[in-house]
Amino acid sequence: MDLFHVIDDAHAILRLKGVFRQVALFRRADEMFAKWGSGFIRLLPCGHTTQPNVSWIDLDPGKLAYIKTPSALKILDHINQSAEKQAPPLAEGA
Repeated sequence: MDLFHVIDDAHAILRLKGVFRQVALFRRADEMFAKWGSGFIRLLPCGHTTQPNVSWIDLDPGKLAYIKTPSALKILDHINQSAEKQAPPLAEGA
């Protein structure tokens, strides 16, 4: 049986109807999950989750960078692309 395992130092910020929650991240097999109430919801790329009304807006991947599952790689790629879009341009000569 595959159980949920906490990802050390990893957190997500989830949003439901304008309310934000910081929650721990877990993995089960090749998928990534966030703690939600007494259960878990699966995180999908592009800020989506398996709970239609809940989205994730940011992740602190913690030790997630060491997990090389397809799901984790897609989510890390999304985080990296978002960070590149938000990074201020470098001043010339810097």
